[in-house]
Amino acid sequence: MEETSSTLSIRGDIIGDANSGKTAIDTVKFTLTSAAQAAEAVDLSSTGVVITYLDEDQALNCTNGSGSGGSYCFWTTSWVIGSADLVGPGEQVDVTANLANMTPVLGLKKEFTIQVKPNKGAVFIVNQTTPAELKAIMSLE
Repeated sequence: MEETSSTLSIRGDIIGDANSGKTAIDTVKFTLTSAAQAAEAVDLSSTGVVITYLDEDQALNCTNGSGSGGSYCFWTTSWVIGSADLVGPGEQVDVTANLANMTPVLGLKKEFTIQVKPNKGAVFIVNQTTPAELKAIMSLE
């Protein structure tokens, strides 16, 4: 029961921000909340969760924070409702995956997956395909 009760769900759209040339997506943002109001809190600290980026060219474990060096992705959180590293009932947190330094980049008409894998609870999966034309800020739904 503990595994099921600590599941995350998305609230709102999945947002993509394109680079200045509108040739690739630099960041993917989404808001997570507790899926069940009576659920246990889900740990989104750097030791409580692994966030993975996958596409046809690469599979990367993203780092928490600003990252550095070569081909990589990193993620950050910003609390909408609540604080700290635990997502409890009624709390919401924006997760931003920064993909700007990946090689190859996330370009046009490309399918990608971001997996949020907490130590406890179900894996949350964002699976989308980028549009044929990118805008500065767009919904990827």
